[in-house]
Amino acid sequence: MAKNVIRTKGKVHEIEHETKQERLDRHWLAKYEMYIEFIKKFGHQKFPSEHELDEYGFEYKPLKNWANSQRAHSKSGKLEDWQYSMLAKAGFDFSPKESRWNRMYDELLEFKRINGHCNVSRYDEGFKQLCYWVSKQRLTRESISVIKIKKLDEIGFDWGVKQNEWDEMYGRLREYYIQYGTSVIKIDLTKNNMEDKNYWLHKWANKQIENYRTGYLSLDKTRMLKKLNFDFEPNKTNHKNQWDTQFLKLVPYKKKFGDYNVPLEWEEDPYFGQWVARQIKEKNYLDRWKKEKLYEIGFFQEINDPIWDRNYKVLKQFYEINGHLKISSTKNTKLYTCVNYIRGIIRGYKNQSLSNSQIRQLEEIGFECEPSIEYWYKMFRLLVEFKNQNGHCNVELNINTEILYKWCESNRKNKSNLSENQIQKLNKIGFVWERDE
Repeated sequence: MAKNVIRTKGKVHEIEHETKQERLDRHWLAKYEMYIEFIKKFGHQKFPSEHELDEYGFEYKPLKNWANSQRAHSKSGKLEDWQYSMLAKAGFDFSPKESRWNRMYDELLEFKRINGHCNVSRYDEGFKQLCYWVSKQRLTRESISVIKIKKLDEIGFDWGVKQNEWDEMYGRLREYYIQYGTSVIKIDLTKNNMEDKNYWLHKWANKQIENYRTGYLSLDKTRMLKKLNFDFEPNKTNHKNQWDTQFLKLVPYKKKFGDYNVPLEWEEDPYFGQWVARQIKEKNYLDRWKKEKLYEIGFFQEINDPIWDRNYKVLKQFYEINGHLKISSTKNTKLYTCVNYIRGIIRGYKNQSLSNSQIRQLEEIGFECEPSIEYWYKMFRLLVEFKNQNGHCNVELNINTEILYKWCESNRKNKSNLSENQIQKLNKIGFVWERDE
């Protein structure tokens, strides 16, 4: 302590006061005590940064900068001997980067002891940090000290390109296939990623599926994976399995109830009823293999089509009232369209076909599969006369040409239902199939 001499009222007083160095030493000792407290409390020297203070406590906020200052002062020779001695005795880490390097090096030694090599893969469970460290050594080799390079060389560290990870993961997949008889990797959703040893293999397998889909998987790799019955289209496989599951319910249902007409909201299996309805609705768009399986058991021949039933009911009512099915396109457009649609199905329009029960229904009401051509040729002759008078076949709609105009429009709309001979005749007189609006 320094002393100051002060004279007051003829008396001399000596007053002690703290010097600047003593004040700095006191502040340093206070931080040192905080450092000791932190070590005892948390057991490490990774002092908290700003975003970690909530976890460790805001009272330790000064420690990170203080520790960095001690390292800087030690390096520059500004750290007092007694301070260095106290820090060293307490185990202060003067070179954390060096300490971490040595710690990771020791982990690499352990990894080699277990695996026989130093090529750490990101797929190695529990070695994510070590993989990052190994990669960093390769990338920063020029800035690494000679001593460190020598230590790594002594354990056979590979400075070149990392070991082929694809071959490594393929080997793991092959082992899985041999053990379980499948290459579909199942993961345990109750565990986190690092605990489940199959997580990375599952992720890698999904990557191969994506590369195959986008064309980035080589033919050699594709062939190798096919040897393990690798499924490159799992979504399709799952869909097929689900479809087959429902399909297998059809025959038992028929044996029990006598037909395939599963109620849409069947209480025993609502999804099955919806599935049956969907096959009927999407009949013309089903995959070929689905159609073949359904036709094989006579599904479409015995099933009731609600759309067909509704149209047939109207058609039958017309027949019972009028005694015929000579339907005018002008008086009953909807029913006329329905009749033409049925005739189109009979001709194989869009690969459609009528079931045996539907054909029997049509026979009951005297439905003519082919319409009378007398009326068509009568109207054709009128069109020829129109051309002779006007020099063209573009009939405009007016009070005198309404019937001929609608007949022409009907031929344009239903060209697919016309015979080859009828189409040739219309082409010969210059009939325009596409009219400008």
